[in-house]
Parts: sequence; structure tokens; C-alpha cells
Amino acid sequence: MRAKLRHLAANLVLLAASLFVSLLFAEFVVFGIFLKPDDVLANISLNGVVRYLPNTRATFRHPDGRETHVSINVQGWNSTKPDYVPARPAGRLRIAVVGDSYVHGSFINLEEGFPEVIERELTRAGVAAQVLRFGMDGAPLSQYRHVLRRRCAPSSPRWCWFNSCTTTSTKATAFSDAHRLELSQARL
Repeated sequence: MRAKLRHLAANLVLLAASLFVSLLFAEFVVFGIFLKPDDVLANISLNGVVRYLPNTRATFRHPDGRETHVSINVQGWNSTKPDYVPARPAGRLRIAVVGDSYVHGSFINLEEGFPEVIERELTRAGVAAQVLRFGMDGAPLSQYRHVLRRRCAPSSPRWCWFNSCTTTSTKATAFSDAHRLELSQARL
């Protein structure tokens, strides 16, 4: 009986060791080299506005083998601009773009995002422009309101573009008169 228990214990130790080695192999070889996951962008809340952890970078890996890179600026937004200076530069049209993942642009390289394309096209047309991007993956409309009041208004944009790509009805995505009032109060 004692020999059987010893044999069973040895088999259990061998099973545990095999499982441990297999998991180590999967973690460091399979998921570390072949199936690398996306980097995780940490979220923080400052002044009631959810944004990304400032001064971070991340890589997103796509099923077709492409990789895209994001660069989070000092204020916590994915942007080609390292800092959003509150004072609007003299003689420049400043536009703020507020939205969800389409504005954040995690599935394209930073320079290919539509806020950067708008800025390039305006510049090419002879308009000195600066486009600020305030995008957050999965942002609900309530986030847009917080961004408008606490981030856009202090940035003094001339125009504010709201981009929402939801599957809800048009009524749910339309801004109420209260939102329009906030826009006028922010002097946009």
C-alpha cells in the first residue's frame, strides 16, 4: 500500500512539474514571441475626465500582422503634440475633436488619424490650424460633456467637433439644447 502511495505521489509531482513547464513555455514563448498581446493603456481620472496615463506609449497588434503605435501626451491624449498649451496661438485656427475610439485612433498610426489629416489639409489650403484630439476608447456621451467643460473650454478652440460612432438611435446621440448652451458658454 505504501509503495502505491509513493508511486501516486511521484506521478502527481511529475504532473505538476509538467504543467508548470508547459505554462512557462506558453507564457514566455507562445505569448512572448508568436502571439504577443496588445499593450494595455492605463486609464486615469483627472478633474472628472477619464483619459490615459500621461507620457505613455503602446503598440496594438492586428490579425493581419500590422502594428500601430500610440503616444499619449502630457495631458493624457493620443496626439502628435506632446503638450496642449491652453492659450490659443495667435493667428491660428484651433479645433478640438472630441470622441471615442475613432478619435483616439488606436487602430491606425498616429499621423494617419483624421484630426491630423484635417490639420494637414487646412495647412495645405493656407489656413494656419491646430487640431487637438480628445479621444477615449469606448467613451460614452457623458464623457464628451466632461471633456467639453473641463478640457476643451480651457484650450480655447474656435471650433469643437464631436465624433460619435455608436449603434444607438439618432435621438440618443443628438445633443440637447443644454449641450448647445454649454458650447456657446465655452466661447467655441
